[in-house]
Amino acid sequence: MRRVHIPKPGKTERRPLGVPTVADRALQRSMAEVPSAIYEQDFLPRSFGGRPKLSAHHALATLDEVVAGGKIGWVLEADLKNFFGSLNHD
Repeated sequence: MRRVHIPKPGKTERRPLGVPTVADRALQRSMAEVPSAIYEQDFLPRSFGGRPKLSAHHALATLDEVVAGGKIGWVLEADLKNFFGSLNHD
């Protein structure tokens, strides 16, 4: 992976950005496909995050059907600002 430092908006410091090479992308693809094939059958039909051939548009269409059908009484939305940036990575 190639590392490039890009400027932060409004600051003088720079942040590192990893740029994957072709070999990195091939390895990442193969490492994602094996667990996906194993665990895909365990996911519920209403699970959309990071699944192949499913997008946010599919999730919204399903939510629209469920809400319009009167099967739920409330919807919860949460914004986890900088969640992964705030974790202790040690």
